[in-house]
Amino acid sequence: MEWAYYYTAPPFGAEPKTTAAADWASTYGLFHWGFSSWVLYCLPALPIAYNLYVRKNPSVKLSSACEGVLKKGANSWVGKAIDVFFMVGLVGGIGAALGKDFR
Repeated sequence: MEWAYYYTAPPFGAEPKTTAAADWASTYGLFHWGFSSWVLYCLPALPIAYNLYVRKNPSVKLSSACEGVLKKGANSWVGKAIDVFFMVGLVGGIGAALGKDFR
């Protein structure tokens, strides 16, 4: 439905329900759902998946995936800080992606 929103309220001052609005609607949503945005979600998923499937560690916390780098620090306050920052970033990213621009 994002394309319909951009068709009726296009960005950058384009006239609604015109050919220019249709062009914006078909391409502008790629910034939210394209490769560039999903790559940011995949970055933390790679070490977590490696830790879960290759190393057979049942934890899906980012701090446990960093055990190879942090050694014993993964179970200390450093590991907890990594998990807290990851969760705040995840919630913030989802909130920003789902946020609407009410004009």
